[in-house]
Amino acid sequence: MTLKDELFGPKKEDVYRQLASDLNGKFLLGDFYNPVKVDVPFQNWTITLDTNVRMEFINISTGNPYGGNVEYTRVRSPFIKTCNFQFAITNTSTLDSFVKIFGAQDITIGDEIFDNKFTIKGNDEIKIKELFSNTDIRNLILELAQVNLAIRTKKSMFGDELPENVNEIFFKAEDAITDINKLKLLAQLFSEILIQLHKIGLAKNDKPNSILT
Repeated sequence: MTLKDELFGPKKEDVYRQLASDLNGKFLLGDFYNPVKVDVPFQNWTITLDTNVRMEFINISTGNPYGGNVEYTRVRSPFIKTCNFQFAITNTSTLDSFVKIFGAQDITIGDEIFDNKFTIKGNDEIKIKELFSNTDIRNLILELAQVNLAIRTKKSMFGDELPENVNEIFFKAEDAITDINKLKLLAQLFSEILIQLHKIGLAKNDKPNSILT
């Protein structure tokens, strides 16, 4: 690591290039609104990790509106759905708009440590418990510590429009992640979720007809 990296952190482009190399993915250098992107093939699916720039209209410290740009990290993976299963999980202390769309009822999975740290909501309690019965999924989320993840549908506001038969696993952070180990954990989490969704009959292991920009 260079002195510059130690003082200011590694350059984002270099981190994502290394991520693509380590995960046998494809690195893409984008534009102002999508600066960097890595597509990682996994079985018949693709896990996309990128950064995205959005307009921020509220000054968080003062609460006053202002114009500015905020860059954050997304991870996405579309899959062919077998039903309209949805869920969202986030830290209990920082409820997000992801979680609010599912109403007020919380779903617990029977793991006291996990249930205390995270809030899960969804439209099928039995299937959510089957999904989170995978200990690797729970352990990866615990290791990440901060998580804001959902399955989004065609009509969601959080990304590209999806075909009618396709849903998408979607994660967002509130900043641009440059910790390559955290990015690798996210890719691993997505692979485990895809496998488990297929195992419990909620996703097909077929290539979805969806290209993420």
